Amino acid sequence: SLRPDVLIVDYHLHDRENGLDCLDILRQAATAAEGALLTADGSESLKQQAQARGYPLLTKPLRPASLRSFLAACLRAKSA
Repeated sequence: SLRPDVLIVDYHLHDRENGLDCLDILRQAATAAEGALLTADGSESLKQQAQARGYPLLTKPLRPASLRSFLAACLRAKSA
């Protein structure tokens, strides 16, 4: 079965669902996957919530350099 290496999930999803809860569920299903939260919400509260759950926060608009840096860190972690 195919499993993702990286999960990048937007914070604002449909209705009451959010990206943090989605990442938790997806990470349980794909235990080796690295995850990050993507959002335009730069609030300190959301940053703390993401950090508490172990997810880096990628902010919109996402710069290509930030995405490359995150993906490179994921590759390094996977090969370690």
